[in-house]
Amino acid sequence: MKTIKLFINRLFKFLNHNYMTLHLRSLFVIILFAAGGSLYAQIGIGTQTPNDNAALEITSPDKGLLIPRIDLGSSATTFLNGTGANENGMFVYHTGTGLDGEGLYVWQYDSGSSAGTWLKFVNAGDISEIADGTTTNATLRWDGSEWVENANFAADGSGNTTVGGTLGVTGATTFTGAVTASSTLTVSGLLTAENGLTVSAGAVDLGTGAVDLGTGAVTADGAITANGGVTSTGDLSITNDGNGTAGNLSVEGTSTLTGNVTAGGNLAVSGTSTLTGAVTVDGNTQLKGTLVGSDGTAGTAGQILTAKSDGTIQWTAPAAAPTVSTVDLTGSVAATVGTLIINANATPADITMTLPTNADAGHALKIKRNFTYTGTNDSVTIAAGASQTINGQSTKNLNVGFQSVTLVYIGNNEWVSID
Repeated sequence: MKTIKLFINRLFKFLNHNYMTLHLRSLFVIILFAAGGSLYAQIGIGTQTPNDNAALEITSPDKGLLIPRIDLGSSATTFLNGTGANENGMFVYHTGTGLDGEGLYVWQYDSGSSAGTWLKFVNAGDISEIADGTTTNATLRWDGSEWVENANFAADGSGNTTVGGTLGVTGATTFTGAVTASSTLTVSGLLTAENGLTVSAGAVDLGTGAVDLGTGAVTADGAITANGGVTSTGDLSITNDGNGTAGNLSVEGTSTLTGNVTAGGNLAVSGTSTLTGAVTVDGNTQLKGTLVGSDGTAGTAGQILTAKSDGTIQWTAPAAAPTVSTVDLTGSVAATVGTLIINANATPADITMTLPTNADAGHALKIKRNFTYTGTNDSVTIAAGASQTINGQSTKNLNVGFQSVTLVYIGNNEWVSID
């Protein structure tokens, strides 16, 4: 191998002698390279000791290497002969204006996709620097030709994000920090806001996906619309935006709101919703689903929603309108009677009327003795029902002619009289 290497180097030295014509030198070089496939030696041009790791080393104190200069056109994926090729590593100096402009290019072939492309060598001066920003926490956006500052979308070091324009979310998104949008917020996928959501100047459209608003307060200056379910353990406040847009809350899916809900406009619920906090609605309230009481029981036809003494609500049958009853002999008073008139019997006899035991607290019963009193077979006695009392007593007498009394049931088996 050393002998072949020495022979080649001496041959090139001989070719470089001045008495050799250019054509003769070229002929020798061609012959040498034609036979080079079987020589397996390093070639040195301008040096007798080429690098052992190089197939060809060219040395010159004042000359360079001039590679082919070709106009590659405008297609980065077309090889020299007009078709794709797999000659990976081909170098060409592109002289045209196509591609990325004039310069040195290398052909890179990808065997996986069976396609290649021309790649240009660039220096640092060819790359535009990103200018220093002017707004703290601003992000970057691509405007089609360069990266520019995006002050409308800011993110601080604590994970909080501020959106100055319209925010559209199409996939599942989780915000672990506070979310503040100064314009419209539109969500088409799942939105999870673990530390509150604030929209200071626009409506909130939560789309068709489920929305988890976490434990933070949710504030919107415009309407909130959710076609999917909404879960929020913090307070939910929707106010008028000051531009004629009412702070409406519209929920069509299954929702659980355990915080206080305040709507400056209308409240519309089409799905199944659980509101365990205080609800304040300045406008209309529309419920397309079933409204249940605190015990989860839905009302039936004719029932009304009432508040119990412990603050819970329940569906109850409304009390019947008080009726007027006229009697002239001993009997019992129905719980629906509001006025009782007692007339004298055609056959003089004492009369005893027993109060109802199933009256609701607050029920008032007006009783009037509608005849004179002589003391003989014409007394009137009002008797309390089983286990009940009237002013702490079991009976009350009306033995004054045309005497009237009002009895009020105050609960706990107790009636009181208002004479």
